Amino acid sequence: MFISNRDGNDELYAMPAAGGTARRLTFTAANEADPALSPDGTRLAYTRDDGGLPRLWIANADGSGAVRVTDSLDFAGAVDVSPAWAPGSDRVAFVSTTSGSARIYMLTLATMAITPVLSDTAPDVEPAWSPDGATLAFTSGANGGARLALLSLATHGVTLITDAPASSGEATWLPDGRLVFLVLGTTPALAWLDPKHPAAMYGIDVGAGTPGHPAAIRP
Repeated sequence: MFISNRDGNDELYAMPAAGGTARRLTFTAANEADPALSPDGTRLAYTRDDGGLPRLWIANADGSGAVRVTDSLDFAGAVDVSPAWAPGSDRVAFVSTTSGSARIYMLTLATMAITPVLSDTAPDVEPAWSPDGATLAFTSGANGGARLALLSLATHGVTLITDAPASSGEATWLPDGRLVFLVLGTTPALAWLDPKHPAAMYGIDVGAGTPGHPAAIRP
């Protein structure tokens, strides 16, 4: 699944992993972005910028039945980004600025209810679900900077797992429970750590060029 402006504006397209003909999924005058396919392959979460501001939409995997789902948020000028599906395909975590700061919210598909995942108002972005669905990794802006944090969805406890003043973000989970993320600095670099032993961080040599936006390949 990818975004292309080949037909005049940013639309969503799908293509078989082995290659072939791209199939257009959205047909609007707006720009679509941030596509995320549910793990069970039946639903699509993405953003669409009707009126100039991206808001969260949910559709069937083929693009049909699209519904804007964040009308209940109280600030019409909010921006929604970064939808991420729970492993069970029943919830979507995403970022919205509806409170005036970037915060992570949870959409529950069964009820279409939206709730903030944390009570504080610190800027939190880039949610990523653990393989077992019990934990959200995210980038926390609490106390300034950008640090990786873990949120237990059972207890709502938050653990910061990278140290200040270093900045890090864009975390993605590997199937074995490790986290790969971007270490920000003069030269951004990829690294990984085991959340059970976060003090040990290991660099990943990707060769020449500047890395960014890591994504795990699921088996």
